[in-house]
Amino acid sequence: MKMNSPKKISIFLKACSAGVALTSMAFSVSAAPTPYANTGTENLSEYTFTAATTGDIIAYFFGKGGAIFENTLGMTVNGVATGSVGLNNQSSSEGDALNLGFANAGDTIVFTLNVADTGNIWSSTKSSNFDGVNHVYSSAFSAEELIPAGVYVAFEDLALFGTPNSDFNYTDEQFVVTNVTGTTDNPTPAVPLPTAAWLFGSGLLGMAGVTRGRSKAA
Repeated sequence: MKMNSPKKISIFLKACSAGVALTSMAFSVSAAPTPYANTGTENLSEYTFTAATTGDIIAYFFGKGGAIFENTLGMTVNGVATGSVGLNNQSSSEGDALNLGFANAGDTIVFTLNVADTGNIWSSTKSSNFDGVNHVYSSAFSAEELIPAGVYVAFEDLALFGTPNSDFNYTDEQFVVTNVTGTTDNPTPAVPLPTAAWLFGSGLLGMAGVTRGRSKAA
């Protein structure tokens, strides 16, 4: 019986490792929040946020993009402000947490952005904003090292006609909230499983090609 040489076995193991690495990369990508894809234009998806269970709602700071203005986050429950304000986008670090307040299961949650530089207060409800545009973007978020799984929300802090005018990048105050569900009239699809499967398949095909080529050369 013909035995594979140590060199061929080594090549086979490297090809397997490459396939596994590609698969891991695909699933890692799917774990991150899906960024807003149409920078420069208003997000037409409107969101409704609801308390998932009775208890506290915690926000975790995710990032500020290239925001220059100083922003802080707040929240209302059934139209009443909880009084908890924080997660300054200029001084917070990724993973910093803020207890936004208590809610009962099914309560309506609205997030607010307080912009210190302009005095504007933006709402996650479009109809509440004086410039008539949507100031939030949202997507699902899977857990990472510093932030648990939850709902990713990102605010745009510039007014439609302001100084400067809005750039609609939806990165100025980014956070993840737990104990909240979000619905939208235009959901953003998650990275599909077939993408990960295709990458894994590519790794296996590459592995087969390498071993076949080595076998012919032997």
